[in-house]
Amino acid sequence: MADRDEERTEEDTEKEETDHTEPMSSVNREEEEPTFKSDSESSADGEVYESGDLNDASVTKYQAIHPDSMEDLFLPEALAQELKQCFQLFVQNSREAAAEALYDALTESLPTSSFSTPRPILSIRLITGISNLILNCGDPISLRRAAEVMAFQHLDREVNVSRLEVARDAMLAAIEIEVGVNYTARMHAGLQALLSYAAGAFLFVRKEYAIRIKTVLRSWSIANSTNEEQSQKEQEEEEQQQQEELEAVGVEVPPSPNKIQSGDDSPQLDTCEDMDFYKDNESMKVPSTFTEMFLFNAAVMGYGSAVWMNVILRHFEDIATNVANTLRLQEECDVLSLVLAQYKGTIVLSEFKLVMMAALRSLVPKEWDLQHETAWSWLWDRVEGMLKENMGKPQVYRKELQRLFLESMDQDTMSKFQRGIYSRFFSMAPKGQDFFKQSSTRLNFIIDRNVEMVMEIFAKPRDVVEQLSALGLRHVGYRIPTDLVPPFVVAATEELAHWTTQSKAVEAFSWSLSLISKILMRVIQQGSTIAMLAIVTNEKPALKKAIALSPRKHRARDLLDVTVGTQSISPLMWSIESGSLCSAEAIIEDLLVIRADRDVYYYGAPALFRRHPDVIHRMCHSAPSLLTPLLEGLIWRSRQTNDGFRRVNYYIQYLIQDLEGNFNDTFLWLVEFADPKVVSHPAVVLASDLTWRGLARKQFTLGQTYFLATMVAFIVSQCLTVEHDYHTSLEENVVKFVCRVFIYVCSLPSLLFELARLIALDFMRGRIRRFWFLPIPQRLCSFSKVGKMCLAFVLSIMVAFEPILHCAVAQDQPLTEGESAPLLFTSSCPSAEVNKDLYGTLSSLGLLLYWFLCAELSVYSMQVSAFSLVVVRVCGEVLLFLGALAFCIISFASAMSCLNHHILEFNGLLPTAKALMQISLGIFPNSSMAKTENDVPVFVLVCIFVALVFIILANILIAQLYQCYHDQFAAMAGYAHLNRLSVIVTTCKSVSRSSWKKFLSSLHFEEKLDFNQGDVGISGGVQILEPSHLHPTNVDTIRRFGGSSAPWSPWPEEDTESTFDKFDRLEKLIISLAPKKTSGRRRAGTGSSSVVQSSEAYSHDSHASYASGASGA
Repeated sequence: MADRDEERTEEDTEKEETDHTEPMSSVNREEEEPTFKSDSESSADGEVYESGDLNDASVTKYQAIHPDSMEDLFLPEALAQELKQCFQLFVQNSREAAAEALYDALTESLPTSSFSTPRPILSIRLITGISNLILNCGDPISLRRAAEVMAFQHLDREVNVSRLEVARDAMLAAIEIEVGVNYTARMHAGLQALLSYAAGAFLFVRKEYAIRIKTVLRSWSIANSTNEEQSQKEQEEEEQQQQEELEAVGVEVPPSPNKIQSGDDSPQLDTCEDMDFYKDNESMKVPSTFTEMFLFNAAVMGYGSAVWMNVILRHFEDIATNVANTLRLQEECDVLSLVLAQYKGTIVLSEFKLVMMAALRSLVPKEWDLQHETAWSWLWDRVEGMLKENMGKPQVYRKELQRLFLESMDQDTMSKFQRGIYSRFFSMAPKGQDFFKQSSTRLNFIIDRNVEMVMEIFAKPRDVVEQLSALGLRHVGYRIPTDLVPPFVVAATEELAHWTTQSKAVEAFSWSLSLISKILMRVIQQGSTIAMLAIVTNEKPALKKAIALSPRKHRARDLLDVTVGTQSISPLMWSIESGSLCSAEAIIEDLLVIRADRDVYYYGAPALFRRHPDVIHRMCHSAPSLLTPLLEGLIWRSRQTNDGFRRVNYYIQYLIQDLEGNFNDTFLWLVEFADPKVVSHPAVVLASDLTWRGLARKQFTLGQTYFLATMVAFIVSQCLTVEHDYHTSLEENVVKFVCRVFIYVCSLPSLLFELARLIALDFMRGRIRRFWFLPIPQRLCSFSKVGKMCLAFVLSIMVAFEPILHCAVAQDQPLTEGESAPLLFTSSCPSAEVNKDLYGTLSSLGLLLYWFLCAELSVYSMQVSAFSLVVVRVCGEVLLFLGALAFCIISFASAMSCLNHHILEFNGLLPTAKALMQISLGIFPNSSMAKTENDVPVFVLVCIFVALVFIILANILIAQLYQCYHDQFAAMAGYAHLNRLSVIVTTCKSVSRSSWKKFLSSLHFEEKLDFNQGDVGISGGVQILEPSHLHPTNVDTIRRFGGSSAPWSPWPEEDTESTFDKFDRLEKLIISLAPKKTSGRRRAGTGSSSVVQSSEAYSHDSHASYASGASGA
């Protein structure tokens, strides 16, 4: 290639490369999937390989590494099958053990400084890289693409012929030892040719394309930064991070701040969304990013009306950042071609290149040169070639598929087609039967959904890509192996070819389903982080070892968010939903541990509540056992004491306020959960006490003052001014009238309105509870609301029978002779005398309800509140006693009524029951009791009844009350706090915005709290002093580490291994050192590989059958 790249000296090249070497390791897992092609893709390069062209000359040639060329490697079919069989023997016991054997072989042969990636990650990548090569060894084009992908991923690694030869020989020796007697010379020659071919690809791609790719990535990062100096700083930091980064990402750029996701909007161009996107950005006056500059240049160059350019612009971020990833670039171009197929105008791709180059020249003026021109032209030529290859095909494919599935196939044919797919699939991949265990209707639904996606991707490609991202992330949690996807696609394609003769429809089905499978596999592999894979084991040690590899800066993010495209999944929430509570507890504990280096304190609580504002709500419903570890993690206690007190920091900001600064619903969720132990936790108690004293108490007092005023008015009107004769004064009548008017006009309407509003809200929001067949609003299930409803009912009846109103009506009637005129507002008159007894009863009941509602005032004191709650709870035991007593009274009364006696007090059922009730209460006359001595049967029954009630039932009641109080005593403080929390929740809803802001400012959450004297820590909490004897703390809970304080470096390994783990590790070590009976594995899959337990234990043999099936279709 005649360009400036070849003119560079070897010295210049070495200056741009890093100092680390990781031979034959696959750096980015998302690029490891094999290529799946249809007929059109297989013949893209204009070459068709026949079996007769294959010979052993290629094997002989590639016994050595050839760095100057990259030709197709032709392996005989028989040799390819032998290599696959050899690989199966290599991994038959444990894929992790085989991976560690490769890792040990490399570390023994190469300098230790050549490896910076942790052992578990690199060992898995080694075995995955080799499996991809062997998987595609029978297809020269697929093998070349797989080698190119691995080569692109090693562009920043210092590789040379001598090192690659050492690495190749070491891996061959490891495979030979593991395979044992089944290892043949033919296998050795084939593997050596395959590894030499891949090594030559590393050197060739490094020589030809390394500078171009780095130029594209660097200039793209600069073009998307609003400040050039900031961009330079970020770029330098990124280059340094690439040398120490845990995941050893080969060629990667930081995400652009102006990234436009490919799945953000609907793909329909006729909805004018892309035109609106253009118009929204067209008004920008100072372009500072690539998107803005591109739109500005498009308008200046006369392409302002070319809406299709915005379509490409939305995907160009992914295209530019994946320049080193051939498979992802092809996938992005395929999706882009589907979106462009909906555009009905003329598309001239060369025009986009003109605008793109003009925008880049404007954004990178200082560094732009011929090298940049060549690199970006090379990238666009690749993209343009991929897009032109699919031009016109999506429209044809869509029509063929619609004609096939919507017109040609009936229901019976579709059912046979579905059964045939699974028959072929299970024969190709027998282990698929272990995952497809659902009913036949569910399996048929999966096929139907696949067919729908195959057709829907032509109409709504962006929506389908987003759906596949969500589906792939769910498959990560389900631990579905990706090697089942290719045989499924092959089975579906072959089965469709069996049922139709429309070759174009089969080609369309194969192309569409292959694209869907590549997207799905990429999402699964991207989302299969070590943390996600460790969650499946549901073991704390496995998760801790896995997350220990994460950079300290991104540790919390790795535990809370796995994002692929526009979809994301939370490892924490997934562990809770899947029932892996041990893993979830380990995540919570790891997030809420305070770690520190010399520069920064790292604490995951803010990240936890920002990612999951409703985390407490979810735990209350799905994982209550995690609430205590979560709340414990919000407290830091100092190891040092001063004058008998200990410094304690409570990080309760997100228990009180939400992300928007409003009152958080945490208290509401805890009230609904109603667990006294949780609300008694010190963090919850402190948060509720601060809210009560600083905000809720004042508002609650104002509300209760009005209630107390109505109660006093009711007492004055019903008790202090009540007369039992006709001698009253005018002053008493006036006071009584005013108080009753206040009750009926002011208190009763507001009480009715409040109850009606709450009931209406419950019915509107569906918060209904069923009592038998009656729907009861949820708000009326509390004692206070029931008491208020009864009080409103009693007051309403009292209005109807009010004596003052009846007497006022009677005053209009003429007086009789000798009768004096009644006083004003009197309630004593003959017309009111009729209902006076009923009114008095209602008045007495109403006053009892008022006193009953006064129990809400117990919230001011936790002791009084706890006592009142205990009294309410023991009332249930008293009711049980009264029920048993009533049963005994009725049974003995009915039995005694049948006796022939002459005792008047026991003559009949009701008199006998009355007498027995008096005996139970101890108020039965002694004279009447003496009469029973003359009648033996009655006397015997009375004695038995007395013994049953006073000896058995009464003592049982005492024992029940004692035990109930004993059980409730431990939790009564929690119930008191629960009662106060419910009052706080109800009261804070009516607090003004200004009062709320004043309360928040008094807490000073924005100020950092000291850990110890002179040690400024983390903000978001409240600091108090507690007696040192309450919670003895002898160990500093802050984990401090020395060494490097770089945010992208992991934390040093912590010595937290338990005694059980040490004995378990010792036992495994002894077993591994014991002499083997046969020459098999030299290692057991132990150690750090358990972190990624079976994370890559998937067989890839089915990929080859898919590739051949797809090309045959």
